[in-house]
Amino acid sequence: MKILKYLFYTILTLVVLAALGIGGFIYKAKKGINFYETEPHILDKSYGENSILVISKTNAFRHGEAIKYSKPILEEIAAKNNWEIYQTEDAGIFNKEQLSLFNLVVCNNCSGKIMNAAQRQLFKKYINDGGGFVGIHAAGDGSHRWDWYADTLIGARFSHHPIKYHIQQGKLMKDSSIDSAHHFNFELPDKFSVEDEWYVFYDSPRENNVNILYTLDETGLDWDGRLGPFFKDKTFGMGDDHPIVWYKDVGQGRSFYTAMGHDRNAWTNDTHKSILEQGISWAGNFK
Repeated sequence: MKILKYLFYTILTLVVLAALGIGGFIYKAKKGINFYETEPHILDKSYGENSILVISKTNAFRHGEAIKYSKPILEEIAAKNNWEIYQTEDAGIFNKEQLSLFNLVVCNNCSGKIMNAAQRQLFKKYINDGGGFVGIHAAGDGSHRWDWYADTLIGARFSHHPIKYHIQQGKLMKDSSIDSAHHFNFELPDKFSVEDEWYVFYDSPRENNVNILYTLDETGLDWDGRLGPFFKDKTFGMGDDHPIVWYKDVGQGRSFYTAMGHDRNAWTNDTHKSILEQGISWAGNFK
């Protein structure tokens, strides 16, 4: 009997620990564990015309592999175009004097509330006054908890991504609404394929004053976002209109978002890199 009793408590303990582990993971992914930096950076060079600030800070789920592989690629894109680039994971750079040095901010798989209230207001003013923004993958997930950021800067509310088959080969098509003479038609193909983790949004950003660049063909893809007993309603896709890359004006500024970039697969895809290059150029209003 003692053996059965010990076995019962051992199993119960393991179940409780597993539940706590899953619960903690879900909480961090959805809500984040917030910490903020406020000290200005010590910059080792001058930044001004054609300068990019890349921040890869994560207070929620961290796409560690994507961040690792993306940083040198973003450096390569900047060097190719003679753009200055400063990369950091410390949001202390979001102060009035230093933020104003950069044409645009690239949120590279940022997650959670990476800025405190004062930094958020400064960043919002920076965009509305003409600054640029490029969001990559997790920059558009549901962990940021900022209405203006989700509804205005990104332009869509994140629902889920597939769980079991979270990396899938997808076919993307350039949206028919793009003007043939538009900036984004240079060097970008009409369609291409890439492996990634495909995000599902509650509504198409097309309905939110957004210009769609690429949509995803959902044919043959799995959309089941359930995790055990959690997220039981997350079994849907977006149907025939599933935007993945889009752009819009925000105040006097510009916003560009791509839902691609989950891991190294996307960062080895030349078309994805070209899309980012064009997006940075447009959002930064680089000549």
